Amino acid sequence: MGGKVTAKPPRRALPQHPHGESVAEPPQDEGARGDSIVLNYEGISGTSTWGRRAALAWNDVASLEFNTGNRNTMVIGKNGAKVCHSGFHLDQPRFEEEVKRRTGLPVKVIQPGTWKPKVSYR
Repeated sequence: MGGKVTAKPPRRALPQHPHGESVAEPPQDEGARGDSIVLNYEGISGTSTWGRRAALAWNDVASLEFNTGNRNTMVIGKNGAKVCHSGFHLDQPRFEEEVKRRTGLPVKVIQPGTWKPKVSYR
């Protein structure tokens, strides 16, 4: 029963743009939608959980949340707008580090539980 074994390509780092922008793109070979998240000196733009585009200035970001169950990092604005960095996007630790650096906010870590989620901050 010999099957074909294929190795996944190594994870790439976030591309850097000339003006200090970072782009997190989902890998195209894993069937992702191809939605990009752009970070620049003004703010962040990308897609929300339901596929709508959202843009937030850094000073309009109210909170950062990471869900350990689905591996999504949500950047939530004061107006309720959300930008979702999903498990399909590249380099989640660097994305989180960059958003924390630019906003000065801690990341709320949500661990889903049977009765209620466990919440911590990092």
